Amino acid sequence: MADKAIVVELLAEGSPSHTSPTTTDNLNNWITTFSVPFTTLRDPDGVGLRIVKDFAPRENTFVIELATMKVLYRGYGYTKVQGAVDLVKTL
Repeated sequence: MADKAIVVELLAEGSPSHTSPTTTDNLNNWITTFSVPFTTLRDPDGVGLRIVKDFAPRENTFVIELATMKVLYRGYGYTKVQGAVDLVKTL
């Protein structure tokens, strides 16, 4: 898969509310809770909600075809992680 496509996931929202920046604990809980099998990133501490501002929280999981750099998949939220995984398995 790594030679054909890459999965990019950005965790944009923390807790206790969706307006809170993510923490390392939020990131680890997200990965563990939903068994995310690929790299997931978050904003560094002290930058506010830059991911939300720059990318919007709507599309935070992407599958990008490396040969063309075309975005093959876009998804938002934990229910879309499985869609990315399923697509990658077919490549």
